[in-house]
Amino acid sequence: MQALEIINQAAILLLDPTNVRWPHSQLLDYLNDGQKEIVIHRPDASIADDIIILDDGNTRQMIPADSIRLLTVVRNMGQDGTTPGLPIMVVSRDILDTQIPDWHLSEPSTQIKHFIYDPKAPKIFYVFPRPAAGVHIEIITSVPPKKILATGEHISISEIYSNALMDYIIYRALSKDAEYADPNKSAGYYNMFLQTLGVKTQVDMAVTPKGK
Repeated sequence: MQALEIINQAAILLLDPTNVRWPHSQLLDYLNDGQKEIVIHRPDASIADDIIILDDGNTRQMIPADSIRLLTVVRNMGQDGTTPGLPIMVVSRDILDTQIPDWHLSEPSTQIKHFIYDPKAPKIFYVFPRPAAGVHIEIITSVPPKKILATGEHISISEIYSNALMDYIIYRALSKDAEYADPNKSAGYYNMFLQTLGVKTQVDMAVTPKGK
């Protein structure tokens, strides 16, 4: 969906279809801010699928510098980075600490079996066993949304968030300054923005596959 479609819809609801009070450039700034805020609440709204090489001999690993947080580790990708291998399963650190206390000193391997992740440290994850030199794995991370520079460009997150973006644009526009600000109305649109994201989270939880 083009940014212009969302901006025009917001302008109509703002009773400013000719963009006298809020020019396109300003509404585009709000749209970009809205994309970033959506990713804060919904990290899966902007993702990257990367093949990375692990820091050999170290159980502690880092996601790429331009990523926000790890979402999952998928599979081994060999020492050439192009050979799909076994899947890598998440495991609790407590389990490893209890059952294999010296897992940080495990024999280096070309096949990673497990990864450990703590959302309180979103850029860090651990792998077991320790990786040998040249081991590649596939990971999925949350990344910052691409900044939209022109209204003719497509938004960089899924169009399912278009209503949330429109609510955010209107919220920012109505909060612009004291002369035109309507605190109650702007707060209402921000609450709708959050509610849309919250409802989507609940729907996702309802349809996520669960183990027996």
